[in-house]
Amino acid sequence: NRKGQNGNELGVNRAWTNSANLHYRNRKFSGRFGYRMNGLQIENPRITSNAFVGRQVREAQHLIDINFEYSISKWARLFVSGQNMLNGLRVTEQRFAERPGANSLATSNSLGRTFTVGVTGEFGDVPLRWPWAR
Repeated sequence: NRKGQNGNELGVNRAWTNSANLHYRNRKFSGRFGYRMNGLQIENPRITSNAFVGRQVREAQHLIDINFEYSISKWARLFVSGQNMLNGLRVTEQRFAERPGANSLATSNSLGRTFTVGVTGEFGDVPLRWPWAR
């Protein structure tokens, strides 16, 4: 939170960032539900267009992530993970006092949903058995 005479002119400035996670675990199963919020980000505090002065900002983002794990054995776990489940957008606007808010959009990018599935584990104590070893 930069303050002072040139507080908004010190480069990229994000007003607020927050995250919360809810995690459950038992012997065989674990799950996590996560929320991330990236607040309004000032990318350029002073832009000029047609002799008007404004600023370029990136809108706040709300992102939901999930993660599930199931123990297959003592040393191996199956996991499923998903990021950005709400398919949040990355929106950049150029804001001018003289321009209506509906005309402020500069860019909008879809971050997309990402899913990962795999097996993870601890293999240090597991003896390796090659097909030719008996």
